[in-house]
Amino acid sequence: MPGRLGIEVLGGDQLLRLALLLRLGKGEEGINHAGIKRIIELESAMANMAIEVAQLRIEVDALIKENPPKSLVTRRKSEVIVYKED
Repeated sequence: MPGRLGIEVLGGDQLLRLALLLRLGKGEEGINHAGIKRIIELESAMANMAIEVAQLRIEVDALIKENPPKSLVTRRKSEVIVYKED
């Protein structure tokens, strides 16, 4: 939100986005504005998918804990006996 002097204070995420824009547009990559916009859209989509995957993993773990699969046999840890050779 712009202040009294029309200056906007940027948050951490906004600063990171600005740094990315500057790096992509003026850096060695030389990507145009449309390309930069697409990169940012794809990064946002990827971040959203990562969050969704994490949530789904939590749900699957909870479901497995509530209803363990009957086809899987739980393996007991077997003891290992080491014999010394004479």
